[in-house]
Amino acid sequence: MNGVIARRELMAGGLLAAIGIGVVVEARRHAIGTLSEMQAGYFPLILGILLIGLGALTVLSGFTSDAAETVEDSHPIDLRGCAAIIASVLAFVLLGEYAGLLPATFLSALIAAAGDRKMTVKGALVLAATLSAVAALLFSYALNMPFPLVRW
Repeated sequence: MNGVIARRELMAGGLLAAIGIGVVVEARRHAIGTLSEMQAGYFPLILGILLIGLGALTVLSGFTSDAAETVEDSHPIDLRGCAAIIASVLAFVLLGEYAGLLPATFLSALIAAAGDRKMTVKGALVLAATLSAVAALLFSYALNMPFPLVRW
């Protein structure tokens, strides 16, 4: 690679590590507890440490990668995909509060699928229905989370 760091890996790894540091700092504001008696900050602390580690590994992969980004092979940012992801998160937050888990998951998955240029309408509907069913089974039935499936 001739000493050139792949810019994409450096930026992605730095962002992961920065988010991980923020999560660790926020988790330290809560009681941590022990492995046998976890408190509110334990799980976020572990996830933050994992994010920092993944960020470091991503940065290191930029040093060892043979595919350093050059001007010729750089790709522009897909604004459609970015907008779809942001809109799907916002839709989930708003609909989750007022409509419940199933409608929020279904519409959020449809909006996120719109960011993929190769996704068909049928594929998006199947994806949204499958994710909604998995969310209902996991969060409502398996974990007993106090998040209503549907609010009227």
